[in-house]
Amino acid sequence: MTLFPVMILIGIGRYLADEFGITKDRPEKPGTIKLSSKVKNPRTIDAVDTLKVAGRNLVLAISGSHLAFLDAKHTSGQPRVIWETPPGSMIVVGPAAERRLDVDWPELAVLSIYLTDDQYNRIVRYLGPNRHGQ
Repeated sequence: MTLFPVMILIGIGRYLADEFGITKDRPEKPGTIKLSSKVKNPRTIDAVDTLKVAGRNLVLAISGSHLAFLDAKHTSGQPRVIWETPPGSMIVVGPAAERRLDVDWPELAVLSIYLTDDQYNRIVRYLGPNRHGQ
């Protein structure tokens, strides 16, 4: 019986900590892809749907202005482009704490790709500090 009031106090404390932003969000797992959009746009949703159907055996290819997901195990033996950034989009490297790569669309949408430490460090070395979001 004395445990119940303690549990209530702990619950209230956790609720208040969440409300005031004291608790930390868990980092996303590498390989997670998130889409956030301020307007409804079928083109951005098509990108996520295409990547879901493609499966997990994809390779991320990046240049200074483009990003693409490739199917490296295509039956033809040649990598096949599954999805690439649309014209007018911008690639932004997120902060090191989040290990994130963002694709900003002109249509007010952001596709976030969460990376491993090794992937993140390679991309930062390749794109340079001017693209680095720290």
